[in-house]
Amino acid sequence: MKKGIVLEVHHDYITMLTPEGEFIKGKKLRDTYDIGEETTFFPYTSLERKKKSFNLSFRGWKLVSVLASILLVLSLLPRFTQSEVQAYVGLDINPSIEMAVNKKLQVIEMQAYNEDGQVLIALVDDWNKKHIHDVTKELIQLFREQGYMEAGKEIIITSIVTNIENLAIKAQIDKEVNELTNDIKQNEVKVTVIETSVENREKAKEQGMSAGKFVQQEQRENAVEVILEEEMDEVVEEDVKVTEEEQSTEDNSSSPPANKGQSKKEEKLAERDERKQQQAEKKNEMKNTNNGNKGNKNRNENAQSKGKEKKLENEQRKRDRQQEKEDRKQKKMEEVKQKRESNNSHRKDEKGRPQ
Repeated sequence: MKKGIVLEVHHDYITMLTPEGEFIKGKKLRDTYDIGEETTFFPYTSLERKKKSFNLSFRGWKLVSVLASILLVLSLLPRFTQSEVQAYVGLDINPSIEMAVNKKLQVIEMQAYNEDGQVLIALVDDWNKKHIHDVTKELIQLFREQGYMEAGKEIIITSIVTNIENLAIKAQIDKEVNELTNDIKQNEVKVTVIETSVENREKAKEQGMSAGKFVQQEQRENAVEVILEEEMDEVVEEDVKVTEEEQSTEDNSSSPPANKGQSKKEEKLAERDERKQQQAEKKNEMKNTNNGNKGNKNRNENAQSKGKEKKLENEQRKRDRQQEKEDRKQKKMEEVKQKRESNNSHRKDEKGRPQ
């Protein structure tokens, strides 16, 4: 330990002037020192100064290497983002073609789903990194030259955004699709625009078809299914109506001769009158109870019991008819399902046969 006067205060050390006139670096033993203050201190040895210098140098190189890594990642980031697929646009007329675009709407992938599509892709000049507008314009011109754009034909334009939350890309894709649609309609060609999902695209690829064709096929099958279900409901309702009429006939035939001509409406009116009578009897019973008329009370209880029994019978009859209706409907649905499965199996067999 030595004694000296504080000349300079630094972050890691203090510069001291000793009585012998030496300038020595000392260790900081506390947070604050005053210039000109006379105090004791511990000088840095030569080994400690070298170690301190090495640590500072190592930290500096470490910082430089980290900064260099960050700059390298940032320089490569645009390349990765530019090659990342942001959306797909498909064209189906007979050639079936799909284009993948990046965030700048540059085409980075092109895929054909049939031989005609492969031929046309080969005819497109240097499509890689071209804007989607220019590539689709060139494809439409090839469609015209090859005779695919005849009046009355249909072209399906499919758009798929990989991230549905990316509203900016979606807006740009929608704009390109609208412009493309207006251009195609000039040839009196029917245009069908389909916006679908990545999941449907994957399902379509498994079946070897474009997303547009897949979605259109699904829509047609769903429409057929709805029509079949409506027809089936009509048949079931008709069957239920016939069953109810038959049941009504059976009920009338089992009734006494005086009630054979009574219609359903008359039966309901009779039931209503009976309920009113039961209510009147109940009121009378309540009055007679105060007078100790126990006979009327018993008759009212018997009437109530009969009314409950009849009500339970009517409810049971309704449940039976409803169950019969559900059974008929279920049977019809199973028949339609079996027929559809048979048709699908027949189509697959025809596709698997050699041409």
